[in-house]
Amino acid sequence: MNFTVKYLSTLSVLTSVTVMLQLFAGLLPGVGALAAGFTTLFVAMAAYSKPLGGLLVYAAAAGLIGIIMPIKLPLFLFSTGLLGLSLGVTVKLGQNISVLSSSLVLTIGTLVLTGPLGIPVLGPALSYARGPVSLLIIIFAFSWIFCFLWYIFFQRVIIRMGHLFRNIR
Repeated sequence: MNFTVKYLSTLSVLTSVTVMLQLFAGLLPGVGALAAGFTTLFVAMAAYSKPLGGLLVYAAAAGLIGIIMPIKLPLFLFSTGLLGLSLGVTVKLGQNISVLSSSLVLTIGTLVLTGPLGIPVLGPALSYARGPVSLLIIIFAFSWIFCFLWYIFFQRVIIRMGHLFRNIR
């Protein structure tokens, strides 16, 4: 695929902002965790422009996060980054099921984080789960609501800023 210098520069800026926001959670507790959630937006914007561009931002940001602050890497790989990649690609393809597919991807990522990696992503919300089925329902319900809100927000961003990505091809 042929990428122009302008497009590669845009991808590098999106990668830089993604890495900075993700690392804020480790540097500034509280406010940083809120800022880290917005890494989804920049990965989604790259994936919306071109799916391969989103994958490049996702991989480059993961590499940089892994070098700078490896403890934040699993959260990026399986939650915010993965959600941005899924959301950007499905919105670009015009899929009506982008909320459902993104929430399934986020559910799988959350299950990987809470299961094998043992990272308490949802905190006390999972203490109410009585078994694997109720755990899956809680995680999927959270993921669906979260993805729905991100979908609405991302649609508004695309309406206001989408022209920028159509002009840099």
